[in-house]
Amino acid sequence: MHIRVIFASLVVWAGSVAFGAEGTLTILHTNGLNGRFEQMIKAAALKKQIQQEVGQVVLVDAGNVLSPREVDFVHAGNKPSATVDMMNQAGYDAWVLGKNALSLPQRTLTDFLRSARFPVLGANIHQPQSGRMLFQVQPFTMGRSGGLRVGILGLTQGGSGVVAGDPVRAAQYFVPMLRREVDVVVLLTHQAYDIDSTLAAEVPGIDAIVGTHTQGASVGRRVVNGVPIRQAGPYGEFVGRIDLEVSQAGVELKNAQLLPLDVSVGQTGDLQAALGEWMLPVGGESLSVSAVLGTSAGGFGASVGQAGALGYLLADLMRTTANVDVALVSALSVDSELPEGPIRVMDLYRIYSPTHKIKIVSLKGEDLRSLMESGLDDLSAFFYPSGLSVVYDLARIKGKRLVSLATADKRPLNLQKTFRVAVESDLTRFEKGTPTGLVIRNLLANHIRKAGVIRGKLDDRLREP
Repeated sequence: MHIRVIFASLVVWAGSVAFGAEGTLTILHTNGLNGRFEQMIKAAALKKQIQQEVGQVVLVDAGNVLSPREVDFVHAGNKPSATVDMMNQAGYDAWVLGKNALSLPQRTLTDFLRSARFPVLGANIHQPQSGRMLFQVQPFTMGRSGGLRVGILGLTQGGSGVVAGDPVRAAQYFVPMLRREVDVVVLLTHQAYDIDSTLAAEVPGIDAIVGTHTQGASVGRRVVNGVPIRQAGPYGEFVGRIDLEVSQAGVELKNAQLLPLDVSVGQTGDLQAALGEWMLPVGGESLSVSAVLGTSAGGFGASVGQAGALGYLLADLMRTTANVDVALVSALSVDSELPEGPIRVMDLYRIYSPTHKIKIVSLKGEDLRSLMESGLDDLSAFFYPSGLSVVYDLARIKGKRLVSLATADKRPLNLQKTFRVAVESDLTRFEKGTPTGLVIRNLLANHIRKAGVIRGKLDDRLREP
């Protein structure tokens, strides 16, 4: 692997300049926000609040922060990226690119990153043809927070047209370089926990690892070889806080916790105003991302018990609107988490990001049975149904988990009968069919506006015996 140092950003984050200083450094970290701008704004307010208390604070993101439909956001001032703009406004000090950013075309990603007023990191990724790093991406950053010199090294996975080298070798190259120049060395990673733990065990000189890409906030709350490994968990429910005590004897973990972002923190009016300048199309209109479409009364959640509510709602809307026997919504299309409270345009684009339209296909009962069976073995093939009643048993062997399949009124499904089925356009398994031109996201927007208040409801269309 050829490692090239393109440049390192040397910036004064806050406070006065001092070398070899002692004191407490607080690291605030987010990950997996996926366009949850409200949570980003709260994290920014929290940074200001803690900065007043301890003075030396950095705010970093460990990846997957972009909105799922980042390319659809429009700004009157021609800013290229809503997420990068809000990260600028929020005062982020570093960001390591995650999977959702690296899945974008490189030209698009480069346009987004040009507007970043903070370092964008990725020490172990490069372009496959040239071996060079991506434009606007650097391996590490060095800066000062208060009187402490802080070095942050970014490590991540590959993506579309991007090759990822060995993160351990990259860290072994860069960490000693940083160690000679700074008081605190932090790894900001977008990898699985086992890779982070390998880094902690095999690379001397690391003071803390801030990671992501492992489900659940509690998984990455460990210490390996004296190095704390932390992550904040997905969906912006928490911001992580790490307090490191820096002295002549070294760097010691003083405190680490998850701070809930379920309450208002500080004054955020300026950030809210900046967010409101961004626009998104909804049903032929161009609306502010902050425009309120309606209210969620709860019941929509990413937990196992509530994950189906939004999928059920979308499938029901598709079946009713298209006047068909059955409707299917891919689980991969839906971000089920929708908290109680106002539903804004940006929430609409987050919970259903695809540009799918309704397509009507003809499927036999045996085809529907095969589809529902395969989804029980593979989440990427799972569909939320409308017009079907599915009984399954996950204790059975793969391929035999579907116990029974019936119509919505509980009549056994005729496997030889042909049904009219509404599906999402552009799904490769449904190449043939009749397009309707009905945009599924607009169906949801119209439903929210008409109902005013919606509540997630679960029924027994998918159940165990």
